[in-house]
Amino acid sequence: MNNSNPLILKEISKTYPNKVNALTKIDLTIHPGETMACIGPNGCGKTTLLKIIAGLLKPTSGSISFQTSSFQKSPPWKRNIGWVSHNAALYPFWKIEKQLTVLRQKKKTLLARKKETIERFQLQDLLDRYPHQVSSGQRQRIALAKSWLNQPEILLLDEPFTNLDLYQKEHLRQELADLIRSRKGRGITLLVSHEPQVAKSLADQMIVLSGGELKQCGTYYELQNFPEHIEVAKSICFPTMNFLSLRLHPSEPCLVHSVSNRTLFQLEDDDYKKLTTRKELSESFVIGIDPHDLEMITIEESKQGIDPPTRGFLVSAPIELNSTETGANSTLYRLSSMDKVLKLRVDTLATYPANVGEKVIVRCSIKKIHWFHKRTGMRIEIGL
Repeated sequence: MNNSNPLILKEISKTYPNKVNALTKIDLTIHPGETMACIGPNGCGKTTLLKIIAGLLKPTSGSISFQTSSFQKSPPWKRNIGWVSHNAALYPFWKIEKQLTVLRQKKKTLLARKKETIERFQLQDLLDRYPHQVSSGQRQRIALAKSWLNQPEILLLDEPFTNLDLYQKEHLRQELADLIRSRKGRGITLLVSHEPQVAKSLADQMIVLSGGELKQCGTYYELQNFPEHIEVAKSICFPTMNFLSLRLHPSEPCLVHSVSNRTLFQLEDDDYKKLTTRKELSESFVIGIDPHDLEMITIEESKQGIDPPTRGFLVSAPIELNSTETGANSTLYRLSSMDKVLKLRVDTLATYPANVGEKVIVRCSIKKIHWFHKRTGMRIEIGL
């Protein structure tokens, strides 16, 4: 694998016979040694994108280039591509050892490579078994071994962790991380995942697909802190981001619900004046708040004069605490206001003396709020 040319997709579109647009004008460049993760909701075109790269599907329009100009015309078996999906593609009537002989290499090279692969993926005890005699995690490990054995220049991973339990998932994730590190500076890896945390741990860059369109490409930090579209914010944040449809009150420093006109957040006067100058906020808009960026104070503390500061913050009207979920490292609070549920997540060391069913107040730094056009979903730069 000494190729230094990037994989380039130009305006790739795919329309199925039922006139469903699976992909629309996808532009993407992945350089050798780079690992890219593709995330997005079900049906957004992730697997279709992989199949087009692998040659299993033909694009309706657009071009793909890699190494030579004839790459797009090459059949799948000539593209030197490895594929691992959530259902390991193993021959059911072949023992594991024979699974590792499907190769286009000379016998001497194959034997040395096979021995190295068996040791690397710790398959010694599985060689005499059939696929149905090993666990789902072991099958995925074997599928990874097959891909590594063939030394593919492009490795495509389609939801490889889907059918695994937590232990198997973490074990396979570490093996995959080791495999990716061994390919640094050489092969290209493209991973499809529903889990942004998994994608973050493996990928250098991430792309978000929604409705067949590429909404944003960047690092995990860029996507999480500067989502260019509301669909990016929906896909990248865990727990999922809070979204509220709001509008500015015409005369008072507050944000009101776009339908009921009920006040949801108070604003500091200077912040309110700045927001009223933005044309994009003259109508209804959507704000997104990461659950980690919300803070909470009880009504009792508020009455005792321990009010949260308002300067530079959105401060909510009283809101009811619905439930709490305590995990190993954090606690997730769910609060309700009208038909909306706000999620607030804090480190487990932080405690709030509020009980389920009580009213509390939440606040968030206005600089940490994401603002989006309600109609287009595009990001609004506020500049506060």
